[in-house]
Amino acid sequence: MSDSKSLLKAVSSSYAYLIANLLLSLWLLPYVLVFLTKAEYAVFAITADIVAWLALTSLGVGPSLNVRAGQLIGQKKYDNLNTVVNSAFWGQLVLSGSILIVAIYAFLFPTQIIGSTINDNNLGLVLFLLLIGGAIGFIGQPLNGILVANKQIHIDNYLKFGTLILRTGLTIIFLNLGYKLLSIALSNIIALVVSFGITYWRVKSTIPELTLKINYFSKAQFKDLLKTGIWITVGGIAGILISKTDNFIISKYFSLELVTSFFITYKLYTIAEMLHQQLFNLTRPYFVQIYGSGDTNKFSLLYKLLYQSSFLTSCLMGFSIFLINKWFISYWLGPDYFLGDTLNFWLCINFIVQSAVLPNRIILVSTLFKVKENGISRLIEGVIKLCLCIIFIPIIGINAVVISGVISSLLFSTFYFNYLAGQLIKQKNTNNILSIFLLSISLLVLLTDEYTIKIAVIVATLLVVIFNAKSQINDLTYFKRLLESVKPNIFKSK
Repeated sequence: MSDSKSLLKAVSSSYAYLIANLLLSLWLLPYVLVFLTKAEYAVFAITADIVAWLALTSLGVGPSLNVRAGQLIGQKKYDNLNTVVNSAFWGQLVLSGSILIVAIYAFLFPTQIIGSTINDNNLGLVLFLLLIGGAIGFIGQPLNGILVANKQIHIDNYLKFGTLILRTGLTIIFLNLGYKLLSIALSNIIALVVSFGITYWRVKSTIPELTLKINYFSKAQFKDLLKTGIWITVGGIAGILISKTDNFIISKYFSLELVTSFFITYKLYTIAEMLHQQLFNLTRPYFVQIYGSGDTNKFSLLYKLLYQSSFLTSCLMGFSIFLINKWFISYWLGPDYFLGDTLNFWLCINFIVQSAVLPNRIILVSTLFKVKENGISRLIEGVIKLCLCIIFIPIIGINAVVISGVISSLLFSTFYFNYLAGQLIKQKNTNNILSIFLLSISLLVLLTDEYTIKIAVIVATLLVVIFNAKSQINDLTYFKRLLESVKPNIFKSK
């Protein structure tokens, strides 16, 4: 298969899976809530966050393997590939013991994790199965990484799609059989086991030279993978502190029922975030190529185009959801699941602030520019958010969870990431910083109850953003030629 066809299949299958996942999740949630209470559903939201935390015990081995395996496959050094893959696989298998320990603890003492508000004799088993499912996915990372490294991203996406369909079908069956809380846990672990088996078979059939044997494990190779992965782990910790602690905080300070309502109020913003990231992350190869060529002027110009596009796209998505969120949730599940206009406003601002600066993270990661500073600043941002939550929750309630995120993001993601990006392109990014700060302050007007005023403010803001983008990008025709000139060879058929 030519590289161009492989890439086309990778992109198309990625979007197909993303769309299918979004549509199925929107349809399945109200169906599940017919069988489960808000508090019962919150168990799954909280456990998913716990799995994300436990996944950090991989110490970045998976992402490190992806890069190393791709190089070795390209060089056809299958002996070395065996050593690297086995070092990652068996190393992660040992590291997964931490998840097993937590799973056993959750089985024996479920109320210590979730609380005593759930009256279900199977709660411990549910937590155990969900966490073991996380361990299975954790152990299978090296195999999925091999598919990606061997230009089989589309195969990986097909497997995800099949897992999604199987999990959804089993969930419906188990719910109707009266398994309640066990339904999602059982369907999840069955789908993961099947997917793991198929992934292993696919890897063996396409790369027969690869053999999983403990004899191929190399302590030196594993340590080498950890050297790269440790800073990826720091970034992972930061990402979880920023986006994966909300449900746990709400469950501890408020109630499990409120976790579900918060999850639902935030749902459309989550979807928009996934779409935004999928769109702009595709530009990473462009930046890698230009940076490698040493053309700093072209790199800087492309970055400006991407940043202004991201800022405008974030505003369009955020404002659209802000206007329809209450109506959508009322129609989708009922008005009781919407947590109010004030929280909706702060979720909108948080989405724009977090998403607009994605190009900064893209160019910093693509060039490995000041990786340590990047990871540490994100970690501090997450810690600051957590501390602000603890301080503000007794004063302003659940809105503090999101407001704390906005404040910490403005201080770090907006200010410091723009500063680092400015150092990389050797230009000041003062305009980017001021734009987001002023936007966040001026949009406080949206807290009014007058719908016409909200529309007027949004329209005016979008016009300002468009005008600002135009002033930053003076010659769009030049940028069109620029994009065509940096189109990588991968788009050309061999």
